[in-house]
Amino acid sequence: MNKKRIILLILSIFLIVGAVAVGTVTVTSARERIIYEKENEVIEEAQTEIPEIVPAEAEGEMTGEAATSEEEEDTSNSYNYLELGTMIIASIVLIGTLIALIVTKAGKLSIGESLNTNKRLIYTSIVVVMLCSIVPVLNVVATDKLVLNSYATKGKDEKSLAIIEILENKKDANIKENSTEENTSVIQVSKGSSYELKNSEISKKSGTTTDEESSTNYGLNSAFIVKDGSTVTLNKLNINTTAKIAQGFFATGLNTNGELSEITIKTKQDKSNALVVANSSNVNVENSNINTKGKESHGIKVINSESNLSISNSTINTENENSSIFYSSGNITATNINGNSKKAPIGLIEELGNVEIIESELTTNANGLDNDPSKSTAFFLYNKEANIGSNSYETSKLSLKDSKVTINKDSSFYKVAPLFLVTNTNANINVTNTTFNYGSDTLIKVTSLAKYGESGNNGANLTFTATDEDLEGNIEVDELSQIRINLNNTSYKGQINKDNKSSNVNIIFDYNSNWELTGNSYVNTISVTKKDLNNVRKYIKSHGYNVYYNPANNDWLHGRTYYLYGGGKLIPLKAS
Repeated sequence: MNKKRIILLILSIFLIVGAVAVGTVTVTSARERIIYEKENEVIEEAQTEIPEIVPAEAEGEMTGEAATSEEEEDTSNSYNYLELGTMIIASIVLIGTLIALIVTKAGKLSIGESLNTNKRLIYTSIVVVMLCSIVPVLNVVATDKLVLNSYATKGKDEKSLAIIEILENKKDANIKENSTEENTSVIQVSKGSSYELKNSEISKKSGTTTDEESSTNYGLNSAFIVKDGSTVTLNKLNINTTAKIAQGFFATGLNTNGELSEITIKTKQDKSNALVVANSSNVNVENSNINTKGKESHGIKVINSESNLSISNSTINTENENSSIFYSSGNITATNINGNSKKAPIGLIEELGNVEIIESELTTNANGLDNDPSKSTAFFLYNKEANIGSNSYETSKLSLKDSKVTINKDSSFYKVAPLFLVTNTNANINVTNTTFNYGSDTLIKVTSLAKYGESGNNGANLTFTATDEDLEGNIEVDELSQIRINLNNTSYKGQINKDNKSSNVNIIFDYNSNWELTGNSYVNTISVTKKDLNNVRKYIKSHGYNVYYNPANNDWLHGRTYYLYGGGKLIPLKAS
């Protein structure tokens, strides 16, 4: 290889490396500049030019940022002329050097020799066209991904972009706006702002998320999001999402508050919850309609034990698998709700979730999660991961008062689904003056389920309290679980711990309660208002069946066998 050719090759390599380095530095610099502008609210410069809000009386006119977004283009997410010029020059150098190397056969021929035949001229032209097409395309694709989407590198609770950003106290009305881009909400309220909106319609029509976790837990790509200690007051608002992984309304962050009235929220695709309250926020809803159609799309979802939702005088319907009316690892109070869950339990209550339902009418087909028959139920209380143990103070809670709960007769789970299913958690269930319509023989099932907690230590501890009730159905408890049953002014008909799997079943009667046996039952302790034989007979109607008790934990029964009214007996268990 001659000396001239070696020098040419070395020079070409330096040119290629230099062009790539210049392009990379330029892209990186542009990326950092754009992120800096976003994080320091450069967009506020444009906001200072926003005209005052048009009065709400001018119906049909768009107000605030919605109107401004159509008149002014936000250039904070664009390259400046220097950056564009540098990238173009670097691309030309790169393309020119590669062409020269190819057509001269790495320096074997001169440019003139490489073009001295028609055949070589055609080949050279093809190479030039290909490189001039491919290199700019690759450059545009790469820089678009690195720069235009670089804002997605911000913290999880800061990732939401929106068509309309509210960063100051404001009132709007008669807005009709939509979003079709990925990771982009329609309206975002942040930075401690107070925002009032009425008589409006917002739609997340398309554009999914590139970060499912941030969408699910922090509101990225939701139709409406409020965060950062902001407060919103919404009235007569229609919220629709037809994009995948697009929540309807999302509230997140400490001291974030929402007041919603006469709201309609509809979501269509999978993993698109209608209304989410997360990360210590607080929301009140009334006189509203909520509907979801996709899988894993809950009507109401509350995340975090410090988050609170109160909803009243509303309807909630969910139509697909794993989509419950209520999902809670926080606090939900629901009053006068009419709800229907077609392919999931009414309520999923996880970890420290607390759901209180008052004067409501709720219906379900009782499908289990993932259509698993072993998880079919009206209410499922559980902990996915933690090994709760008998000394854990973490408790999930469910309260039903003056309500009606129905499992549909035409459901394939009608004859097998228990009303309450509890696994791998400590739980309290309180029912008061509530009617239950269901077709299985199981009122409560307290058990260990595979994939919940650590096998062999994933049973559940349940305290079940019934007040002013007329209940019927068996209570099943497995060997890893335990239950305490409190009956207050309640009549209960059923069989408890029929196979004697659990050694820790306790039942307590007040003076106005009774237990009507439908089969032999096994308990650890039995307590009555007055601990004497006559009261035991008063509380238990045997129908010829027996109750077996642990003599070591019932000293007042003196380890004896007693006859019960109806021909059955109260019998001490023999030590094994």
